[in-house]
This record gives sequence, structure tokens and C-alpha cells, in this order.
Amino acid sequence: MQRPTDLHLLDLPIGEQIFADNPDPYMVEARKHHPWLANSTFGLVLTERDAVDEVLRLDEKLKTPASHIVEIMGGEGTNWARFQHECLIARDGDIHDRIRKAVAQAFRPAAVMQYKQRIQLVIGQLLDEWAPKGEFDFEEFASRFPVAVMFGLLGIPRDRIEDVKYWLEMLGQSFCLNKDLFPEINSAFNGLWDFADSLIESRFKAGNSEPKNDILDTLVSAETEGVLSRNEVLDLVLFMFAGGYDTSKNQLGHIMNFMLDRPEMWQRCAEDRDFCDRVVDETLRHSGVATSYRNVDTEFIYRGVTIPKDTMLIFPLGIVCRYSGPFDDPSEFNPERENAKRHTVFGRGMHLCLGQFLARLQMAEGINLMAQRLQNPTRNGDLVWRLFPGVWGPLHLPIKFDAK
Repeated sequence: MQRPTDLHLLDLPIGEQIFADNPDPYMVEARKHHPWLANSTFGLVLTERDAVDEVLRLDEKLKTPASHIVEIMGGEGTNWARFQHECLIARDGDIHDRIRKAVAQAFRPAAVMQYKQRIQLVIGQLLDEWAPKGEFDFEEFASRFPVAVMFGLLGIPRDRIEDVKYWLEMLGQSFCLNKDLFPEINSAFNGLWDFADSLIESRFKAGNSEPKNDILDTLVSAETEGVLSRNEVLDLVLFMFAGGYDTSKNQLGHIMNFMLDRPEMWQRCAEDRDFCDRVVDETLRHSGVATSYRNVDTEFIYRGVTIPKDTMLIFPLGIVCRYSGPFDDPSEFNPERENAKRHTVFGRGMHLCLGQFLARLQMAEGINLMAQRLQNPTRNGDLVWRLFPGVWGPLHLPIKFDAK
């Protein structure tokens, strides 16, 4: 059996700006060297859609690399480090199943649809504030979108949005693995932790006198019934904020970047709500934001290659489907394709994204209302990309538009 060191693998510059600006030439060249595997400074990169799909399902062989991340960042002994080891995505077995089951009902499609009008209201309020400007950096606008929606779903006053947005921006830097940023990351984590604790405590004090029937009520009930501990409840609140922030805002940036070059599609988004779902799914397939990491806990063989224990595996979930998979012309952006949902961006296995239905709903509702209010958008400056890996997407996307 061959081992990765026996293979002629291309080194992908995935931590450099040149890759973030355009990963296509590097991914295409890597697949010429080997059909599903490449090297990088971070670890082995799986470059084929089916390989990502199949290897990510090997839950018994893989672990999330919490210890590796904590070591790289120098965060040992902090509450941030504890979170890395104990948050939902780092758990497995019975503990994982218990925590996920406690909140899964609140994220099922039927439950998520109950939030639709609340999401529309929040987006409308955000557009009332921003649309009259006539121009702005779309990334700056989009960065408020997921926080505003989450605040609306949890019944949180909007006056704390800027604080939470800053904390989440800093927490997102954890994925870039830059140790110099850790003091700010740790401070942001502690700020968000205290904020979440105050939310839970105030909801406990309100008791049944002010039921909101939202996700926070679900978590409080789970703690009251002894299903979850307070730390587990707080970890879930932080996990929801962090998991839904960078992903949603950066994915919206990808959508707008596509729509700026396809004005007829943007106009259709304003008129056809079902088409908005198609645009979201195709953008997720073609240019998703997510990259997932796993450490090999038990050596395994895949397609004749032995993957050793302690190997770091990198799954570029958001882009592998533009090079491979069951898609006609996979590199083309085509919202009319019927099988776009067969992308990998929400992961596979036990850690399949819990909030995927909420994410799709809020983005589709968002672009439907945005297209109605931000008409004829055009570029108004240079597009700048965030680094890859991490949560990839536009760092700056200046636009101007006709406000309605």
C-alpha cells in the first residue's frame, strides 16, 4: 500500500493570498498530479468531491483537531481552549448525541419555517437603515445580517449588535491559525461568553412569564430538565453565533459577487422567491465558504492509500464541487442545474451542519428582499478576498445601486 509520502503530490499555497484570489489554477493542477489528494503547509488536502464525501463519513477514524489548534495558538488553560475541546463539533459518541438531540428539533425544516416572518422583519429593518445610502461595502452590510437575524430569533435588543459583531470577527480569526492574534481572540471569546451568560440568566429569571418560543427557550428548557449543563448551553449559544456568522455573511458576499456580473439573475431574485433558493444552492455548490479539518485518530486505507494516524486532513468543502462530482460543467455557475444540492459544503457524518436549513432560509429571504431594495447594483471599487482556509469570501466588495 502507498502512503502519502510515496505520492507525487502538488503543494497547494492555500494559506496565501494568491490562492484566495483564485484557487482554480492550483486545484486543477493538483488534480493532474493526483486525482484526489494534495499537500499543503497545514496538512493533506482532499481535492475531489467524492473523496471529501466518503472520508468525512469515517467518524470512527477521525477527530476534530482541537488539541492541534490550541497548541498552535498557544491557548492552553483558557476558557477558549476548553471550548475548542468541548463544543459540539469536537464531541463524539454518547455526549455528542445527547447535546445534539437536545437542540435538533429547533433546527428541523418545519421549525425553521416558523422563523420566516421574523427573519423577513429583521432583514427589512436592516435594509431600511442601509438601502438609502445608495452605495456601501457589501461586506460591511452583510456582516450585520447574520447577527441581526440571530438577535431577532433570540429576542435580543439590537443595541448590542456592534459588540457581538466585533467579538465574532475576532473569533473567526482562530481558523487562520495566527498565534499573534490570540490575545484579541481570547478577549473576544470572554466578552461573548459573558454576553451569552447574561442572556441565559435573564431568560431564567423571566421563567414562563414571558415565553418567546425561540431557540433560547429550547436551550433554557434543556438546562432546566437536566439534559444540558450551563456550560453546554453557553457553548451551544456561542457555537450558533460563531457558526452562523462568518459563514452566512461571507456566503452572501459570494452571492452578490456572482449577481454583479449577472444583472438579469439579480432582477429575477427580486421577482421569483423560488429562484432565490436555486441561487443559494448553486453558490453553495460552486463557491461555498467552509473548510473543515480532521485529525486521523486511527490509521485507515482509502483507495489504496494508507493515511497514517495523526495526519491532518483538510476538506475544502466549499470549492471541490467546482472541479468534480455529479455535475455537468461543474466550473460553470448555473442556478438552473437540478442537482446543485449534492454539494458538500454542510459537511458529512455526525457533524453534518445543524443549522443548514436556517442558513439557507435566511440567505434566500435575504437576497429576495435585497434584490427588491438594492436595484441595478454595480461594482464601486476593488474586490478583496479573505485568506483561504478559514471562512473564505469577500473581505471588501464595494457596490453602488439604485435604492428603492
